[in-house]
Amino acid sequence: MFQSLRIKLTLSKVLQFIVLVYQAIAVVIFIAALVFAYSWLKQPFLGAFFEPTMTRNDAGPTKPSEAWQLVNQGVQHGDQLISIAGEEIHSARDLDRVLNGFFPGETIPTTFRSTDGVLQTYDVTLRRFPTADRNTYLIVPSIVSMAFFALSLWIFGLRRNEPAGRAFTIFSSSMAVVAGTFFDLYTTHQFSNLWVLALPMAGGALIDLTLSFPQEARLVIGRPYLRWGGYVIAFFLAGYSYTTMSNLEQPTAYFTAWYASYFFDALAILLNLGLTVYRGFLAQSPVVKSQARVVLIGILEI
Repeated sequence: MFQSLRIKLTLSKVLQFIVLVYQAIAVVIFIAALVFAYSWLKQPFLGAFFEPTMTRNDAGPTKPSEAWQLVNQGVQHGDQLISIAGEEIHSARDLDRVLNGFFPGETIPTTFRSTDGVLQTYDVTLRRFPTADRNTYLIVPSIVSMAFFALSLWIFGLRRNEPAGRAFTIFSSSMAVVAGTFFDLYTTHQFSNLWVLALPMAGGALIDLTLSFPQEARLVIGRPYLRWGGYVIAFFLAGYSYTTMSNLEQPTAYFTAWYASYFFDALAILLNLGLTVYRGFLAQSPVVKSQARVVLIGILEI
């Protein structure tokens, strides 16, 4: 009996340490992403955002803006950037290196390969990245990220000894990374690999939380390892994304991988909502029923 209790306490300490390290990494990433964002904003804006495979993503201006020239000229989502001013582009690092040699107001040729393999060149007059779009793509996500960090630290401080507290901490930290590196995902790509891990990790942690709070699901009583299944799926999805997101020969292959992570997160949300509704109305314990209803009210207010 004492041996079993000792094992549980040791496992709890180990899990707390892992969660704490994950939190620390998330904070460092957030700060570093802001530094890279500041550096990126000092260079001329080419007129579109690009994915790690140098394909134009589907982002656009908050409001009509001449700064988004490539978007305005008809470059489509999935079209791949091939060269700028005669220099081949294979990564965000190449793009930054070339653009840092120019100034706003200069016009340069940019060549793209469309999704059906056709090459087309556009003349782009470089601009500064618009202030309104800085708010949309950088400032607001950063504020959301800090809010998740605050929740993560608060819950970890109060509930780190409980499975639900650790699950919520991982969920909040993952969402903080997803929001905090959102601008980086569109610009410097320094933390794209971590973004594609944090995205499904949020879903895995939400599944863990759903099976732990406000009452441990019968399925996992005596089988705590079943709560970790969501994390296993998250690592699998992240690995799948890693194999596609830098494939320049198949620049849109990552679409399927990222959509799989979005779908996984959506399923986790539906599972959480469904079990919360069930507990809120059908749980035998009045305490569980009350806690579930509080959660539902919070979800509806959001």
